[in-house]
Amino acid sequence: MEKTVNIDLVVIGAGWFGLAAAKAYIDINPLHNVVILDSAPSVGGVWATYRLYKGLATNNIVGSFEYSDFPMDERFGVRPGHHISGDSINQYLEAYVDEFGLRSRIQCDSKVETATHSPDESWVLHITQSGSSRCLHARKMIVATGLNAEPIMPTFAGQEEFQTPLFHCRDLAENESMYLKSERPVTVLGCNKSSWDTVNACAASGQQVDWIIRASGHGPILMASPYFTPWKVKLERMPSTRLVSWFSPCIWGDGRLPRFLHRTWLGRKVVSAFWKGMDKCIHPVEQYNAHPEMQKLMPWGDAPSFSVWNYPTDDLVDAVRNGTVRIHIANITHLSSQTVHLSTGESLPSAALICSTGWKPCPPIKFLPEGIETELGLPSGNDIDEQIIDAANKHILGRLPRLKKERHDNLPNYKPMTDQEPDHPYRLARFMVPPSMVSERSVVFVGAIHTFHTGLVSQAQGLWAAAYLSDRLTITPSSELPASLRSGKQGDAASREEDVLWETALHSQFCRLRHPGPLGKWHGNVGFDLLPYLDLLLKDLGLQGRRRSGVKEMLGSYSAGDYRGLTREWRERQLPITGLRTAAEDRGHAPSGWLAGGFIAEVHDVNNFPAAEEPRSTACFDSLGIDGDTPDSVLLLIGWA
Repeated sequence: MEKTVNIDLVVIGAGWFGLAAAKAYIDINPLHNVVILDSAPSVGGVWATYRLYKGLATNNIVGSFEYSDFPMDERFGVRPGHHISGDSINQYLEAYVDEFGLRSRIQCDSKVETATHSPDESWVLHITQSGSSRCLHARKMIVATGLNAEPIMPTFAGQEEFQTPLFHCRDLAENESMYLKSERPVTVLGCNKSSWDTVNACAASGQQVDWIIRASGHGPILMASPYFTPWKVKLERMPSTRLVSWFSPCIWGDGRLPRFLHRTWLGRKVVSAFWKGMDKCIHPVEQYNAHPEMQKLMPWGDAPSFSVWNYPTDDLVDAVRNGTVRIHIANITHLSSQTVHLSTGESLPSAALICSTGWKPCPPIKFLPEGIETELGLPSGNDIDEQIIDAANKHILGRLPRLKKERHDNLPNYKPMTDQEPDHPYRLARFMVPPSMVSERSVVFVGAIHTFHTGLVSQAQGLWAAAYLSDRLTITPSSELPASLRSGKQGDAASREEDVLWETALHSQFCRLRHPGPLGKWHGNVGFDLLPYLDLLLKDLGLQGRRRSGVKEMLGSYSAGDYRGLTREWRERQLPITGLRTAAEDRGHAPSGWLAGGFIAEVHDVNNFPAAEEPRSTACFDSLGIDGDTPDSVLLLIGWA
């Protein structure tokens, strides 16, 4: 019989978002029993050790990919002006785990098979690890599996006869020795950023590559230079600059200048001119036209996906030009022994077929009871009422007319990679909370969002999620559901839930209209709308979003340093009891599990809480001279770290 362990919070995923959310929750609730689960053998998410291969790097340059409370300095092998290597990111996250006392709470190689929502609003998780299984009973759950958890792996006619490695690019590191330096070429399928990275890794090792771009796919992504203009401005700074954000139509951002730019004829002319200039800077057409093979990498349609050229040299371009990398725009018809057959009639001898074919949009977890996907707002469930969606589209286009003429994913030959492709995005309030469960406060999804600034967004979402689950934050919609669409249910709670659903429809539909390609199809996207999104979360937390003054606020680029001390700032607004400090706080920061600064004391009946597997730490009681051994009640010290 499986043993069930009772805990306060389970965090599923030990990547950027999961670690940030876990730390924030523990800072707020230092006596709660928190467990972090990850199916991988180490922490890091996409930057876990088993996924690191030679040459892998971030799209970010040093200084723009870090938590505000833990600077990424030279000890992690980073160099100013360079992209951050995968090894450096992995070392950084491992150090972060140790710095803030998260290591003892992490359980790796633990795959969550099912998560069952109980009538008492808690969650029961069935977990497998090394052939054995166990159960966790958690009062709260944070799902932090991110965008790249479960690969889309196509099947091909004849693949059982292929007799050659066939795998997803997720497993590239584990298979390097099987295909590099082979006498036969390696075949790569796909043209997303992962495929570029895969082709670059193979070509850099001297391997011949056949690169297949699906004729029925989305086509090549737009690869932009990390710097642009004669002044070498970092591209990644643009989304975190207030002035630039005003030029991006955004449904959750507002202000006098944005209203002028997006709601007047003259303003829209200015906006169009701005983005045309930006497009010329980041999309150098002459580079594609310089060689017939490079022309095959020209993005298709009006709404291609977007990424950054993060390779140290132009060797990949040279490899395309000299034939080391051969590009085929075709579909795979079938496989035979060590050969890939194309719709063009070509047959490609292959040492391996590497599929860079994307990721499933939903978490790799079976949620129960059956049908709860709809209640959770997942793409795999049923969508919200069509009338609400239509009204949301009308509202958005009325407020942001430019989106009527926005880019379209006009690819008439497109066919999904699988037959199970969802037809609607996540429907999550603030891109985190299922609207129908907003009053329950039992579950949050973090990291289900596209952003250029993972460090900033993960920390803001983490604090928001922790405050929300701790009942210290309430979502206040800025727009009300039209009266004609209301259900007629009575009560403030029902009315608020409907308004939250309406705002969720506005935000998620905006992303589909603003980003009609793959980057807006299923997930939220805050690319150039980063600052308005952070402002929105901080407003919910009662904090100031605009953290600079004067010209710096308008023209300066926000970085992690601008949000340093965010948790402490929020804590100071939560009715602190002053004068209590710990030795850890005196040293400059308070590791998880310690009180820092003020706290609120509450008395609860011990029978109202499930028993933890291990006794809660009494270190906080001891440091204050308080006896924690109380048989009938527990004095909970909720620290605001």
